[in-house]
Amino acid sequence: MKAYEYDANGKAKEIPVPSDPEFASVINAARDRLIEVIAESDDALLEKYLESGTLEEADIVPNINKAIAQSRLCPVFAVSSVTAVGLEQLLDGIVDYAPNPATHEAEHGRPSADAPRDEKISRKYSDSDPFSAYVFRTVADPFAGRSR
Repeated sequence: MKAYEYDANGKAKEIPVPSDPEFASVINAARDRLIEVIAESDDALLEKYLESGTLEEADIVPNINKAIAQSRLCPVFAVSSVTAVGLEQLLDGIVDYAPNPATHEAEHGRPSADAPRDEKISRKYSDSDPFSAYVFRTVADPFAGRSR
């Protein structure tokens, strides 16, 4: 339940959440859905949610990463690469909410794009194993938002 205002340099200042009734209904609906998804990520939380109809702040924030790890929640951050607006919130969100890779046993994949599909390797999340990365890219559609 935070809102941010940005200056020309992309620096955020926390401000009160808008009290406009139109915004309030959208914000409250989104928060209710977030709480529901977080509650579904853990049996004890779900029981607590069903008894009280909501969760306390102390239950929400620490369990966001659990919902993300179970693919129940996929956070979306609006960030500008030109002005860096939202960048600090994105980085903080990764640190605070992304599941810790050390909790996973290992990842499996191919040693290279050219390798046969049946050739597999396994990498643990540790400094002692060789570095591995999954590289992806995003594409900006030049025609998005244009009318015919």
